[in-house]
Amino acid sequence: MRIVVLGAGGREHALAWKFAQSPLAEAVWASTPVADAEPGVRVLPALDDPAACAGFCRDQSIDLVVIGPEAPLVAGWADELRAGGLTVFGPDARGARLEGSKVAAKEFMRRHGIPTADFAVCRDASETKARAARFPGVPVVKYDGLAAGKGVAVPDTLDEAVDFAAGAFTAGQSAVLLEERLTGPEVSLLAITDGRGVVLLPPSQDHKRVGEGDLGPNTGGMGAYTPVPGCDAAWLAGMEKLVFEPFLAGVAAEGFDYRGVIYAGVMLTAQGPMVLEFNCRFGDPETQPLMCALDGDLLPSVWSAARGQLAARPLEAQAALCVVLAAAGYPGTPVTGDEITGLADARQIPNVKVFHAGTRREGDRYLTRGGRVLGVTGVGETLVEAAKAGYAAVGKIHFPGMHHRRDIGARALHPRE
Repeated sequence: MRIVVLGAGGREHALAWKFAQSPLAEAVWASTPVADAEPGVRVLPALDDPAACAGFCRDQSIDLVVIGPEAPLVAGWADELRAGGLTVFGPDARGARLEGSKVAAKEFMRRHGIPTADFAVCRDASETKARAARFPGVPVVKYDGLAAGKGVAVPDTLDEAVDFAAGAFTAGQSAVLLEERLTGPEVSLLAITDGRGVVLLPPSQDHKRVGEGDLGPNTGGMGAYTPVPGCDAAWLAGMEKLVFEPFLAGVAAEGFDYRGVIYAGVMLTAQGPMVLEFNCRFGDPETQPLMCALDGDLLPSVWSAARGQLAARPLEAQAALCVVLAAAGYPGTPVTGDEITGLADARQIPNVKVFHAGTRREGDRYLTRGGRVLGVTGVGETLVEAAKAGYAAVGKIHFPGMHHRRDIGARALHPRE
């Protein structure tokens, strides 16, 4: 099988690396700057639109296209590539709109009985101020459209909520979502689907805030780990009935062509699980520990889902923990162009994989290219072992202004008594 993985982040590096291990894979093309250093992976040229992608796929006799990021899915790349006869893993534009519009997702949940927090939609700052005052406490404020994981504020005061909303409108958002504030741990639930059934991946937990102790502004994710304590097989079966079955019923009722990933961000509240959001693709950074943790071959499930004939396979998993190394300035404007050292030393540590998220290569040197630069991932029989390996590798890597959280997995490693 000849596979293209679209996207140039750590998620796509992890997917290409995992697919290349499958006995079904003849070759995998990916945009990661270390593609040609991975066995079975080739460097994908820049493909700026669906027509260019389709042309490349025809020339290379590609069997499967896996779309990593949300933006091309929302823009309808899956629709256009399928119309050209390609087999694509990724939902159509209507399905992807559940991530592309927070408002559309909440209204979908309401229509199909998926548990979620109360919400209100606002179209200008004055409406935001009036509606925010009606919530029992200060509401969470979210951009309606895509914002790379940073279009969310958890304000302390109503004035802060209104100010964030005003900034969203200034930035070009046509609407903001006010949402009742929930409390509890958040879990990332990812499932592979052909639109009718699901293969659930192990639950994972992301760390959105830039600072340790979950302080500071939201980011695209500073690290993730799996497994999540308390989220065992019985719990996961319950979540399939509570969240994924009504989701698929809604997909069928509304006629989406949903072949890809359903990612549900779920908060475990005292009143029960509540869905915060749906994403239409593999999570980033959750994909990095998931691909390292999963034993066996993931490609048959992805391939069968893309063809609309999902073949469920049990997936055993170890523990894995990913630490994101970020550039100075992130999650604001990151500093780029700095040289990264210590990668070779990090690779020498057993049970570690370093995924490139925001790097570029100049000869034998790697330079920073974005805010989230690397995803250093440790694997082990236990989360303690995974964390030890991952953080040992982190200690080998350096670039100016590098920062990371030292408490990834702390909720599981050091639970409160």
